[in-house]
Formats: sequence, structure tokens, C-alpha cells
Amino acid sequence: GMRIIGVPVPLEKRLFEKISFGGESDCWEWTAYKSSDGYGQIGHNGRVIKAHRAIYELLVGNIPDNLTIDHLCLNTSCMNPSHMEIVTRAENTRRARAQVSHCKYGHLLPEKRDKRNQRVCLECKKIYNKRYRDNNVIGNPDALAKRREKRRLKKELPK
Repeated sequence: GMRIIGVPVPLEKRLFEKISFGGESDCWEWTAYKSSDGYGQIGHNGRVIKAHRAIYELLVGNIPDNLTIDHLCLNTSCMNPSHMEIVTRAENTRRARAQVSHCKYGHLLPEKRDKRNQRVCLECKKIYNKRYRDNNVIGNPDALAKRREKRRLKKELPK
């Protein structure tokens, strides 16, 4: 909407102008500025605040300091408070990690965890181990010959 310079527009009005409302059960998309991780942001009292938190506090109530909002719809730019749940940061992190199904290279992660309680990508581990074996001299005469050849060529290069 149009703004008259010097007349502050209430945060509530500014927030609602920047939401594309769907039905009651749909995501309400934030249409203005978003952070790199997709969270709606808006300026308020000289600071930038997260829009979904402002909406939640406006429509539902206070968010205790030690708690955070979990987007149940997994859409960080959603402003529908019925898609949000107040949880601890630890719970939010646990839920987010449970959503991860693939490693950063797109390989499917195993359900089973290792002794350090981590889901290690078996495909990446295979690639890493092969690369290590191929480049490591111990028990690999080819690697030793390759390394010596590399050093010899390096010495022959003109300075």
C-alpha cells in the first residue's frame, strides 16, 4: 500500500500486506524480503525481525524466550500460525534432522546410526576410502611409483 512519509504504519498492517493468504489449512506465503534460509523478514523499531514470529505473537500469543517455532509444514516462509508449533531448540533440531534423507551429494542416507550416533553416508564413505587407498603409499606400490614420478616431473619443470 501507499505510505505517507512521516506517518508510521502499524506493524500489524505492514505484516498483513506482505502475506498471500491461502485457505485456512494452506500455507500463507510471505511475499516480501526473505533471508537466505527462506524466513520472512520485516523492519521494526530499527531492527529486522522474523515475520513468522511477529505473526505468531500477534495472532496466538507470546513465545517464551527459551523456545522457538517449528514450521510443521516445513515451509520457512509460511505465516499460518496453525502450521507452527512452539518447541525447544533441541526438539526443533531433532525434527529437522529427522527430515534429512540424503547426504549433500544426493546419496540416500542409511536409517542406522554409527557408534557416534551419526548417519554416515555409505556411498561417500566408499568413495573416500577408495581415494585414500589409491593415494596412500602404505601397501600400495602403484601409489608409491606415482608419487615418485610426480616429484621427478616437478623437479624437471623450469623455474
